[in-house]
Amino acid sequence: MIRLLSWNVFRNRRPATIERSLQGLVQKYHPHVVFLQEAPQGEKGSPWEIDALNGFHRLYAPVFEILVQSHRFGFDSTGQLTLSCFPFESTETYILPAVPRFLERKAGPVARVVRRVPYARIRLPSGRTLGLHNVHLENRTLPSGRHLQVRHLLEVVDQKDDDVAVVGGDLNTFFGRNLEACLRLFARRGFTRLIGMARIRGLPALDYVLVRGALRTEAVPVRATGSDHYPVLVDIDPG
Repeated sequence: MIRLLSWNVFRNRRPATIERSLQGLVQKYHPHVVFLQEAPQGEKGSPWEIDALNGFHRLYAPVFEILVQSHRFGFDSTGQLTLSCFPFESTETYILPAVPRFLERKAGPVARVVRRVPYARIRLPSGRTLGLHNVHLENRTLPSGRHLQVRHLLEVVDQKDDDVAVVGGDLNTFFGRNLEACLRLFARRGFTRLIGMARIRGLPALDYVLVRGALRTEAVPVRATGSDHYPVLVDIDPG
């Protein structure tokens, strides 16, 4: 059984609380793989620099890159960080299609946003491969934009042809499952959808782990403080 924890850590805006929550989650649930979104780089005291994650293999892909430094940003970039207690057999970073964005700043750009996905392959003791895709879909777009990004993501998943494929992270599905066609696209391609808890009651869940090729999957309900998201914790039986 493989246990995976996925969490958007809110750019580490509350570092002491995030670090304490993450340390507690890892010590209590002992995940084999951790997906973090909005994980900062170039910031002292980043949340993954905790004793519980010592020895984990790491793969990082920047998404939000700072172009103009200011007091608002204490980091060089934020992005997806994948940590694994298993060694990576291979790794790659790929880019999701750029889509129309709304609510852009009127002033000059202070950051560049490129939706990168870190991919890692793990060779399990059984000999089967586990492909890990840590994602953060575009938030400032309509469902059609996220649908386009997921179409490309699934093309990459099919090309990798892993025995078990895992896509996890913040999908930003603000419009709910009835309007977010990307969720139906995952279902049509054979993925089991494991949903995290909504951070605000009455709003759709944004955080998912989606799995294809496993014998069994199960979500473990968890909460944590410090972020504007709750984590997602799942057990995956890869066979």
